[in-house]
Amino acid sequence: MSSRRAKVARPDEVRTPTSLPISARIAWSYLASLGALMIAGGTVVLVNASVGTAACRAASSDAAADCRLGWAVVSSLVGLALGWVVLGVLLHLGWRYAVAATSVAALLVSVDRLETWWWWALAALIPAAAALLTHEWGSATRAKVIRDVGLAVLAVGAVAAISWWLLR
Repeated sequence: MSSRRAKVARPDEVRTPTSLPISARIAWSYLASLGALMIAGGTVVLVNASVGTAACRAASSDAAADCRLGWAVVSSLVGLALGWVVLGVLLHLGWRYAVAATSVAALLVSVDRLETWWWWALAALIPAAAALLTHEWGSATRAKVIRDVGLAVLAVGAVAAISWWLLR
């Protein structure tokens, strides 16, 4: 009799929500971005010390500085993307968050206005923008398809913009 009571008295499994509320999503996105910045910093140091040195060795002094800067930018975007993917999955933001954040960051880098105040203001809004872009606004299949197509267009545009910026 006691085993029956034990089976019946067990609490049901706690169900976790599949999507976070928008306020929590924005807060977690800033935490994920801090971690992604740390990963990107480590990536820049490792890549610039190894690959950047070897790849830019033959260039003259002015061209070597541009070459090293190019490697630093590319390695920081790769590190940010890696950090956003890992932390996005761990913090329940999803892989779409990483795609959106990396795409918006690449578009911002391709603007090439690092010295202006508004560039930094926009950079501070990247986590919030990515959280808003990837939030599940509707449960309908149509809303999900529109979101995914929009993310694909954003990603293709970001790859084109950063490629143009690197090759010009």
